Amino acid sequence: MALIKTTIDQTARTIKFQVGACGAVDLELSRLAPEVLEYAVFHGLKQKVADAAASSAEPMDKFAAIEQMVKHLNAGGAWNTRSAGDGSGAGAGGLVLRAIAAIQGLSVDEMSERIDRLADRKQMTRRALLMKLAKQPDVQAKMAELRPAPKGAPDADGLLDELSGESDEQGEPDSE
Repeated sequence: MALIKTTIDQTARTIKFQVGACGAVDLELSRLAPEVLEYAVFHGLKQKVADAAASSAEPMDKFAAIEQMVKHLNAGGAWNTRSAGDGSGAGAGGLVLRAIAAIQGLSVDEMSERIDRLADRKQMTRRALLMKLAKQPDVQAKMAELRPAPKGAPDADGLLDELSGESDEQGEPDSE
């Protein structure tokens, strides 16, 4: 499997696609049709916003991540700015990032920086690294511990308590 490395050169207005030892090809933005450039902007923004929610499992977390990214971009924010969010599950890594930080005993911000550095060293995207780490059993266990219960969900301990005393409370006859 060939590794594809892309390099964006904003000054030269090119994107280089290096495919292993096979060679490289430069895409020159100055040579693209205006409608292709315009569509590329829309496609890139759609992908950027959707990627912000990719690591969140819960719909409300996905919405919060999307909303946060849209507000950031609409406010003139930088493209590459990565925010760890408030630790609620939204933001760049959300629940996975919080779980790894908790396991390592680090702040979410420090773990976010470490994730970025490791992704760079491994030539992976941040998202791919977080997805790989999310498959680890200890990370999954910590995510389950940190994941908030759905709103309106009954307390499991309370349900067990109710079950243990249900036959007495309901006045059901004892079996003979």
